[in-house]
Amino acid sequence: MRKKAILKEEDRNFFSTVVKSIYMNPFCDERREVLCQISPRFLQDWTIAPELNEHISRLDNRGFNSIQHFKGEDGRIMMQLTFTRNSSALLRILKS
Repeated sequence: MRKKAILKEEDRNFFSTVVKSIYMNPFCDERREVLCQISPRFLQDWTIAPELNEHISRLDNRGFNSIQHFKGEDGRIMMQLTFTRNSSALLRILKS
């Protein structure tokens, strides 16, 4: 049986921040600040997609591409991200 993955602290913080941004009021200044933490170029590009894709690719390259690969809190974070990844809220962030 494959050993469960543990996110690196940098990835855990990054994905937690992405999840936090998804549930924030899209019209508040704080959300814009959080999106700038995720992507320093957010105000120029209006997207976090490159950074999000980079972090996801790193996990894919390590062979962790399923929620079942993660344990505990890491699994919950990835589940929220996966659940919202296809939602209209996340798509607006990625496309806005």
